[in-house]
Amino acid sequence: MRTPSQVPRSGTSSVSAPAADGAVATSVTTRSSSTPSEPGGPSATPGRARGGSVRSEIRQGKTATVGQVVAFKDPKGTEIELFNGIAFADADQEERGVGILKLGHVAYQAPNVMELTAFWCDVLGFRKSDWRGEGAMFLRCSVDHHTINFFKDEATRLHHIAFEVKDFPELVRGSDLLARKDFPLTWGPARHTIGHNCAGYHHNPDGLLIELY
Repeated sequence: MRTPSQVPRSGTSSVSAPAADGAVATSVTTRSSSTPSEPGGPSATPGRARGGSVRSEIRQGKTATVGQVVAFKDPKGTEIELFNGIAFADADQEERGVGILKLGHVAYQAPNVMELTAFWCDVLGFRKSDWRGEGAMFLRCSVDHHTINFFKDEATRLHHIAFEVKDFPELVRGSDLLARKDFPLTWGPARHTIGHNCAGYHHNPDGLLIELY
């Protein structure tokens, strides 16, 4: 998963000797940036760990155009990579069916929604955008309404991945294309209550639920 490009550039971190598996226990206490936060925005740089000890390692990123990353896992075992730069992939002039702008958010089901919320907010500096009691939580690290969200469930699993498209006409065109290719929508296009964005859902060939919005 790509985190915001503003990885901490100032501050301190103490690293112990590497363990047998090559990982290190890193103290992620940081100093505040000299740049004041925007009014109403997060008090810390998005993606910045605020404190505590998280087992991490420095290695090559899994995406080809990403260099060195700091990799660690959240309480449910999902691996996270922090990086501060990315190169453009080679241009591809072949026409594609749906005009995807970016990966917008990732949604999980898990029994420990509040524990995950505490980790992503207190350690990584995310902010709460919306919630439904303790059953659903929507977190942000940028101007987008949410970047990651959690739904309470007995099992821990990936719920859906969401991709942003240019506008509503592109969402409708992409939905029509998917239907012609035998990937009918399971919901939408319609408007969400939380987030207020228009979206459509379908399953990809692997059976994973995909949102276009």
